[in-house]
Amino acid sequence: MTIVVHQESARVFASYHAGGPATNYRVKEDRRLVNHYYDRADGEGFVRISSYPPFQTRIWMNAHGYLAAQLRRRRIAFRSNENCIVEVSKPAVLQEVADQFDARLVERIARHWMAQVPDPLTPGERAAGYPTRLSIYQAEFCDNVIFHRTQTLNRTYEQLLRDHLHLGRLDRVKVLFDRRITKRTASRFQTRVLRQGVVSCLKVFYKKSFLKQYNKGGRVLRTEVCINDPGDFGVRKSLVHLGDLGTIAHHALRRFSKAQAVVWSTALDRSTFERIIMPSEQGGKRVAGIRFGAPRSMRVLEALGCAGLAFRAFSNADLRTVLVERLGTPADAVTPGHMGYQLRKLRGKGLVRKVKGRNLYTLTDMGYRVAVYFTKLHQRLLAPALRPFDTTLGTPLPAATHPIDRALRDLNIKLDALVQLCRLEIAA
Repeated sequence: MTIVVHQESARVFASYHAGGPATNYRVKEDRRLVNHYYDRADGEGFVRISSYPPFQTRIWMNAHGYLAAQLRRRRIAFRSNENCIVEVSKPAVLQEVADQFDARLVERIARHWMAQVPDPLTPGERAAGYPTRLSIYQAEFCDNVIFHRTQTLNRTYEQLLRDHLHLGRLDRVKVLFDRRITKRTASRFQTRVLRQGVVSCLKVFYKKSFLKQYNKGGRVLRTEVCINDPGDFGVRKSLVHLGDLGTIAHHALRRFSKAQAVVWSTALDRSTFERIIMPSEQGGKRVAGIRFGAPRSMRVLEALGCAGLAFRAFSNADLRTVLVERLGTPADAVTPGHMGYQLRKLRGKGLVRKVKGRNLYTLTDMGYRVAVYFTKLHQRLLAPALRPFDTTLGTPLPAATHPIDRALRDLNIKLDALVQLCRLEIAA
């Protein structure tokens, strides 16, 4: 075992002479250089103990480093890439070691490290009622998707960045982290894309915690939940609650990954597209088609796919609220009766299902795919392509600068040339 000692700045309580008698001192918070003890016996990590009151001790532990150390001890071949194991000869052993990494193991390693470094209190002072208790200062949980080709990862991640810039909105955050958010919730609701050179990082914030996703080393797409204050999720800071924080992070990562997987694979085949937009029969009853491009239908699909209703049960009133408050639809255009009709169509097409015994609905996987696909197709292709032909917008096609507009202009010129070549008269 190797221990490296280094001095760094830390917050401490320091005493200063306040003037007057020689015994007149005051205590205030200050910063001092204190010893930091770095130990890599059980993987990458360090212990920092302050020699000034309140004798703060901080232990940082890297679970990936611990897993790598255990594999080396067992002589199991593996390959890592920037703090991530990307290949291993015995995956079952890796999973077994990872399952053992819990609060009890963390406490055992932490107390082992603390026994190797100086204790600011004597054994008598510890026995007098000042024991060492471990709490969580920060916890990070991640999900890694390993790619074999860097080009594929880069292309995939850039597309995901484009499709998830809206995740920082309030309605998305409360679904992503499964938290009840009101106007009095002290938090910043935003999505930030940080770039350092060609490396990008997507961050979604909730109070002091956040979820981030980034391209790690050109091989790994890492999604990470960083909990800087367990109180953000109603959990105490004691180390025994590490498993509870892991469960919270796991559910957030699962919701996020599910949304990305569906968005990435939203393409529909021709038969499915026609089944959705054309009238059909379900259980002997006629089901009207969902008219692609119709304002009412597109607003409903946009609300389902982009307004935080995808991962929770919602009611008729919830859908109306999103349409009015989020999408600006007039209230008289989304009456309960109209929404009931739209929900019946969605049920008949298999896009939503009703919760048994309750007036609530949940979006199916196919429903989420259809909602996202129809919305993207309409907003990114159909609307931009038809905008130059809308005389009410006032931008003629020859003067438009959008790439789609230029392509349509070139197509129009080539069609005119073909008509003249064939000596066909163009109708006025």
